[in-house]
Amino acid sequence: MGPEDILATYDRVAPGYAASRDRTLFERRWLDRFLNHAPGRRVLDLGCGTGRPIAEYLVDRRCEVTGVDGAAGMVALFRQNLPRARVLHADMRGLDLDEDFDAILAWNSFFGPLDLILLVGMYLICGYGITIGYHRYFSHKSFNAPRWVVFILGVSGSMAMQGPMFWWVATH
Repeated sequence: MGPEDILATYDRVAPGYAASRDRTLFERRWLDRFLNHAPGRRVLDLGCGTGRPIAEYLVDRRCEVTGVDGAAGMVALFRQNLPRARVLHADMRGLDLDEDFDAILAWNSFFGPLDLILLVGMYLICGYGITIGYHRYFSHKSFNAPRWVVFILGVSGSMAMQGPMFWWVATH
């Protein structure tokens, strides 16, 4: 699937996406921080989808939201859900509105839950590779481990991109 297929896919699945989207607004804490740092209430919501629950939450907090989505099905649902908010059917990759906003939101447009899981997972793997592997095992020999564990610690540490293991141990 290429970038051009994404908009057609979202257009095709819009009603199902709207029905299955979690409405608990787990993003609330981040949205509140986002609004606290914005100098005003004019918000550009890139990849706005159906407007629920994120744009709806922003409108409830007196924001003037302009939603932008490249999928016509999502734009139609946004208009239905938030009739007083502005929404544009446009591809954000070539967007030029020639106007100012106080904040730009692109929730799930550049990253999604899988990206967050991968970020945390890789952070932990690389962190353990450096702290337990490079530091405790290879530098100080502070514990014994089976060969397979030593291998995993070495690979995990090297994934942190802090230089070759021999250099790291020698300069520690």
